[in-house]
Formats: sequence, C-alpha cells, structure tokens
Amino acid sequence: MEQIEKLLNHVSKTVTDLELQQILGESDYPRFQGEVERLVESGVLAPVKASKKNGRLPPLYNKYKIIKPQEDYTSYLESIRRLNPELSIAGYLQRPEVYKKHQQIVEGISNYLWFAQGLLDKPMSRKERSFSVWGREKLLDEQISLVKDVLRFNSLAEDFLNYYDTPEPFFEYRHDRGQLTTVLVIENKDTWFTLRKLMQDTGKTPWQVRFSRCFCTGKGIKSRSREL
Repeated sequence: MEQIEKLLNHVSKTVTDLELQQILGESDYPRFQGEVERLVESGVLAPVKASKKNGRLPPLYNKYKIIKPQEDYTSYLESIRRLNPELSIAGYLQRPEVYKKHQQIVEGISNYLWFAQGLLDKPMSRKERSFSVWGREKLLDEQISLVKDVLRFNSLAEDFLNYYDTPEPFFEYRHDRGQLTTVLVIENKDTWFTLRKLMQDTGKTPWQVRFSRCFCTGKGIKSRSREL
C-alpha cells in the first residue's frame, strides 16, 4: 500500500520500468513483473505501448502511465449552489476543483455579500476588512495571492474589497490646532487611520471631549514620547 501511494504521488504522469522497480522495492524481476501486471489489471497503471517492451522475460513495457483516481467533488456542489449570485456559481460548478482551492476565501466573500454587502461601500484598512470578512485580520496579508485569484475567477475588480493600506508608525494627527490639552495614544495603526478618517470626514471627534484634540500612535520600541 505504501508503494502504491508513492507511485500515485510520482511527480510525472508516466514512469519507466526501472523507476517502477525502485518505487515498488522489488529486486526479484519475476515477482516485480507479476506486481506490475497486477497494477495494470487493477487500473493503477496502463502500458505506454509506443515505448515498446523491455526485451526481458517475461516482458514489460518500457514505460507506463500512472492512472490517478478521480476525486469526487459531489460534496462541494451544494455549497457552490448556495454562493451569492454575484459570484461565479456556474464557473465553480464546471470546475469544482477550483472551488475546493478557493473555498475558504470565496465562502467568506459570499457570506459578506449576503449579510454585510453595505459595508463594502465604506473603505476600511486592510486588517479591518480582513477581520470583517474572514474573522482573521492577517488573512489578506498571508493569502493575498489567493484572494486576488478568487477575485479574478469571479470577475470582481481588484479593489472590490475596498480597503487601504496603512504605513508604519510613528505618526500623529492633530485635529484641532488650538490649545492642546490631552493626547490619546493608540497602539493599533489601523484604528489610528480609521479614527483619523472619521475625524477628517465629519469634523468631529468620536469619543469623549477629554480626548478631543490630538492622538498619536506608536508600536513597540518604535513609539517614543514627543512634545507636540
């Protein structure tokens, strides 16, 4: 069984008789020949007749095609049909193997479209959008290539998720250039950008008056005191 798994995981779709003998670990040629014939009968191997026979007795072909079992995607079809209609349901039904690869990403997007589509109208930082869609703030950082692949497959624009990137601190934003009273220090840069945007868009501070003038952010050893 271990040898068959090794054979099915072979990097090439075909294998020579010498490679077969190494994979099956059978040095006795008659026993090896019998094992190859059994694999042919069971549908694991198919002779490449154009390669001709190896000239030994009993003969084998010089090359065999490895017949890998077809994966059953039936269990995915119902999940595909439940996707939001803005996604490529027909495309995934035709290529369920792609859905299997995309499943985590596309299911998150589908649920977002079903239950929170309006949030896409409002820009968020990359980590905030990632957490909002998938419950993991670093997913967009860790799987951005796969996310882009999902967007392309579903004919969605690259900016569909409507997020923006945030630079590294140290930075500060003073909403009111009047007399400074209290400074709010925010550790998370995504929160910093969101609050700054809210203040810029509305002209108001979204917290109590005692935090009304200025806020800054710092991360670990990058943060430092600063006279404003």
